[in-house]
Amino acid sequence: MDEKQLKKDFVDMLSRSESMLYRVCMMYTDRSVEQVNDLYQEIVCCLWKYYPGYRGESKETTWAWRVAVNVARRSLYKEKRRPVMESLPDELCETLAEEPADPLVERLYELIDRLPPDDKTLLTYYLDGTPISDIAKAMHCPKRSLERRISELKETLKRMNETED
Repeated sequence: MDEKQLKKDFVDMLSRSESMLYRVCMMYTDRSVEQVNDLYQEIVCCLWKYYPGYRGESKETTWAWRVAVNVARRSLYKEKRRPVMESLPDELCETLAEEPADPLVERLYELIDRLPPDDKTLLTYYLDGTPISDIAKAMHCPKRSLERRISELKETLKRMNETED
């Protein structure tokens, strides 16, 4: 595949995955414009770096999701981030900073923020509507275990919400 076609395919994949990538960024940051912007740029850089090696063994969006989650989790443990090479348009950043306007969604994010990284990852997959079988492949876990864990996490979030009301 020539470089021009590779770039086109990458941009197409990125546009199909953009909203999911932003959800990952929102889940793994404090949702400030700067942190979302930094993490998104870091994810896009890693996706571009590894895109030529994408073998098509899973859906492109599943592959992009896994790369994004790995980058986000790794960034939690790093003190320094890569320098931002290009910033997002201000309008997009302002929109991201304002979302979610729904107080229930914001409350859910607050509760999920308190969970350990593995639980956050599982819930972001689940909330994105990813099929359990795809989550199981990405997380290298049995499907039944994930179903049980999701159920447990729902109960944990309910208890956390009730104890703070």
